[in-house]
Amino acid sequence: MNLSELQIEPILRNKWEAMDVGVRMAAHWYKPMFLAWFIPALICLILFSAIFYEDPWIGITITWWLKPLFDRLPLYMISRYLFNEPAYHQLTKKALWRLYTFDLLAVLTWRRFEPGRSFNLAINVLELQKG
Repeated sequence: MNLSELQIEPILRNKWEAMDVGVRMAAHWYKPMFLAWFIPALICLILFSAIFYEDPWIGITITWWLKPLFDRLPLYMISRYLFNEPAYHQLTKKALWRLYTFDLLAVLTWRRFEPGRSFNLAINVLELQKG
């Protein structure tokens, strides 16, 4: 990470300004973020709908339950775009495996309905911290 390539102005912000910066970053890089979320979700939905073709609600429910996993790739990509690094060049099989399997059991079970899940996502995924 090269701090001279930072895409935003690094100043201290209050919580509302920080949320506004996050919304602006998401609006600026909406297309790669949307595709990084939508393509894996669509593949899972099609796969589980094909497996459970007689009961389509099961495929929809499983895809919904896996939603915390779909949020990881867009977060990873926007963290790379923030420092003007190409996100796709660093996405190897090993990096994707670590991105999706780190803290997997906790994310899909007891932390699934945690109110602060989206706030803790950056700490869990980008800094690889548990607890």
